[in-house]
Amino acid sequence: MPDTTPTVFVTSASGNQGSSLCYELRKLGWNVRATTRDLGSSAAQALQAAGVNLTLGSWDDEDALRKGLEGCEKLFLCLLPNLADFEQAPRRAALIARLAKEAGVSHAIASTTLGAFAVEPGFVPPVKIGPFFDGHVHSKKRVEQAVVDEGFAY
Repeated sequence: MPDTTPTVFVTSASGNQGSSLCYELRKLGWNVRATTRDLGSSAAQALQAAGVNLTLGSWDDEDALRKGLEGCEKLFLCLLPNLADFEQAPRRAALIARLAKEAGVSHAIASTTLGAFAVEPGFVPPVKIGPFFDGHVHSKKRVEQAVVDEGFAY
């Protein structure tokens, strides 16, 4: 009988959201995969001890991402913003989403920001959004759009 245990690729696995999700999914018996820039870090070692399959690499490393996404059906996308380059997270999201789709991932969740709805056409925010927050929110909205553009269930 084939294994029906879900396999998920988690971004930001060593961060607050990502690590919490990894540990909870492992408790449920799910297979969890992720990339890390440092396999020797205490966070990476703790994740590996919990059964998370880690691949050395970054979110710009296509080979590492392909390896990490291999065999995954689900994706948790949680990218930190680069406050000096609001295009970085959407660019990485588009890459990860494309590679995930190519790997056979069918379901994706993008954790972005509560304010992402504030840039929907026709929405008038109750408060004025300043240029810094505007850049951040538009960046997060484009991360969400990367998931939509690849046609994932979400």
